[in-house]
Amino acid sequence: MEIGPLNRVDRTSLNAESQTQRMPFVPRDLVTAVNAINDSKLFGDNRELSFRWDNDAHRPVIRIVQRETGDVIREIPPREVLRMMAEMERNKAKAKS
Repeated sequence: MEIGPLNRVDRTSLNAESQTQRMPFVPRDLVTAVNAINDSKLFGDNRELSFRWDNDAHRPVIRIVQRETGDVIREIPPREVLRMMAEMERNKAKAKS
């Protein structure tokens, strides 16, 4: 099954992402593993693995993107799931107050 591009992403490296997109802590081993996977071209010549931090859902997001265009081919968890998780967090916070 082929999944078309969902949106575009900034193709900057994990270490150069903006502070709002950066994970609170990125283990060096994770960066090394992602670089090794991308160097091996496991996802093909024109695809690469990347990570970002979703501030609303408080979760890391794994992405497979087109190298040349930055189009997102797959995002795990999907955007809809992230929205649901963020809504659950907001509802939990409201219930506590």
